[in-house]
Amino acid sequence: MFLNIKPKITLVNLSDSELLSYYASALNQNYLAELFNRYSHLIFLVCKKYLGDRDSAKDMTMNIYEKLIEILSTQPIVPTPQFIVVIRKQLPTHPHRL
Repeated sequence: MFLNIKPKITLVNLSDSELLSYYASALNQNYLAELFNRYSHLIFLVCKKYLGDRDSAKDMTMNIYEKLIEILSTQPIVPTPQFIVVIRKQLPTHPHRL
């Protein structure tokens, strides 16, 4: 009579740690993209603060996403907003010099 329906887990319902864990085990970009989207507005604001130009800040935001993929392929990170600032400081000040 009653259906045993399990609720579908969406990426929005997962914590940052869970998203990183799932990404590390499956290397599925959807997990990392969801995590990045949660902080992309903050990343953009930090980039705009350092670069001053909106277009350069957009480019740098995307460069940080690419750098994040590289970093996660070699070492695990703890998901906090501060790790984005650390990644930003490791990148050149001009987005086209990567």
